[in-house]
Amino acid sequence: VGGGGGTFSVNDVAVTEGNAGTTNMAFQVTRSNTSGTASVLVSTSSGTALAGSDFTAITNQTVSFAAGEGARTVNVAIIGETLREP
Repeated sequence: VGGGGGTFSVNDVAVTEGNAGTTNMAFQVTRSNTSGTASVLVSTSSGTALAGSDFTAITNQTVSFAAGEGARTVNVAIIGETLREP
């Protein structure tokens, strides 16, 4: 939320969840204009995967970019379990 304009985007990723524990799913946040510093707030939301039972929610995490930096990684913890998924 700031910087020299441009847009931010997040890539699609997939990971095998496993039957127990957590596995990090690494999302890459990129920006189109790398001049100057910038930051953006990121949050997760439930869809076919549910926060709390399928993944650990992220709410308004600040992702900061240095001048010239075009990409940062945001990790979301995927919760392993043995329930059949839809």
